[in-house]
Amino acid sequence: MKILIVKLSAIGDVIHTLAALNAIKKYYSDAHITWLVESVAANLVIGHRFLDRVIVSKRKHWLKNR
Repeated sequence: MKILIVKLSAIGDVIHTLAALNAIKKYYSDAHITWLVESVAANLVIGHRFLDRVIVSKRKHWLKNR
């Protein structure tokens, strides 16, 4: 099973979603979990032991340069 968590940039929301990540991994121990996050909050999830991949979005950068 593959799971994608999309919680981009609100740092408080990213921190609160870490609890959900722990619950997901406990229930789906074999799942491959990826987190899509913006660079401002990326350091909060990069290297987390339950994540297999972190995708860092530059959405705000793209929107600013439109």
